[in-house]
Amino acid sequence: MTSVPDSVIEQVNYFLNTEWAPAIQEMIPDLPSYWGDQCQLLACHIVGYLEVFLGIPAEILVGEVSINGTLEYDTNLTVLKKEYFDEEFLTDAQALHVWVSIGSDVIIDAAIADRLSRYYQIPRNSMPTVMVGRAADFLSSGFNFSAAYQPMIYGRDFLAKTFSPGPEEIKKLYSDLYQSNKN
Repeated sequence: MTSVPDSVIEQVNYFLNTEWAPAIQEMIPDLPSYWGDQCQLLACHIVGYLEVFLGIPAEILVGEVSINGTLEYDTNLTVLKKEYFDEEFLTDAQALHVWVSIGSDVIIDAAIADRLSRYYQIPRNSMPTVMVGRAADFLSSGFNFSAAYQPMIYGRDFLAKTFSPGPEEIKKLYSDLYQSNKN
């Protein structure tokens, strides 16, 4: 993986916050207005959007995030492995966090801003809908919080097996949408 130029980060930030975020609510009418617990669905959509509409390779990361030193999801690799290898599809909430990465150091997280607002009293209007930046930027964000992302699983396979609709199903939706927009 390579480092992503600042201009690409700015482009991704712009398109996700001005084009994608407003449109996703129309695409998924029953998407809750609180996105703090929708990380799996949102990450799948972001990957589809980035790859199909912007031509930017992206990957899903599954793990834990520590906000101001507090682990948010009590995620551990043992539980994630059990979920992955279980024969039954999990219907309960999963103790994990999912975000998107481009290059070697860029984090894209559509769920964290709502969570920061709800649990850490950071004014919602002081943050973008989708947080985009280098990993180091989240440690000293300028928004009065520190977030340390702890990836445990790299790649789409985990969500493809444990979450529906999976990343490839959602990417196909974006491909179909892209084709219909071209015609």
